[in-house]
Amino acid sequence: MSDSEEIAFSTGLRELNERYGLGIRETAMEICLQHFRVLRRWNRVINLIGDLSVESAVYRHYGESLFLASVLNPSFRRIADYGSGAGFPGIGIGALRPDVQVDLLEVRQKRIAFLREATRGVENLHVIGGPAEDYQGVFDAVTARAVDIGQILAFAVRHRVAGCLLVGAADAARWRDRLIRQGTPSEVFPVPWKPQSVVFVITPV
Repeated sequence: MSDSEEIAFSTGLRELNERYGLGIRETAMEICLQHFRVLRRWNRVINLIGDLSVESAVYRHYGESLFLASVLNPSFRRIADYGSGAGFPGIGIGALRPDVQVDLLEVRQKRIAFLREATRGVENLHVIGGPAEDYQGVFDAVTARAVDIGQILAFAVRHRVAGCLLVGAADAARWRDRLIRQGTPSEVFPVPWKPQSVVFVITPV
């Protein structure tokens, strides 16, 4: 990766932080830059992310993950990132919230290898290989991105934890209506720069 791409990525995250007040500290910037650097190299080989332009990286992949981290319940201390894949939204949570341990749950071997390299040296990020359904950790919430909401809700209910999901606004609205009828609390936090994407927080009772 050229220096210009690194500079553009770091500059973009700083501008996003200044405009939307995400609370991104310098250490968080460095964690995201380290991850981005490794992601670009691996993405040429196993196609972890379809569009990895600097703009999509800043606003979609890292920005939305950092936004989720910024609205995460401050009492949470351990997160399970379900089907972490390229590391989103787990990387944003681990970077923004050093007080939170994030377990990146991934079953595919090449992605496990990528995650271990991309998070090397980040003490609160841990890669857990194997099916998420076999995970036996103690945690406060499960996070995920662009996944089956019903699948994550079932996982959250089974473990009696909250679910914090990055999903489309229309999908969240449909599920929220259903959850209201069931008496299950939920909240929706639109991504400020892309309101058609939201953080959907479900609290099973």
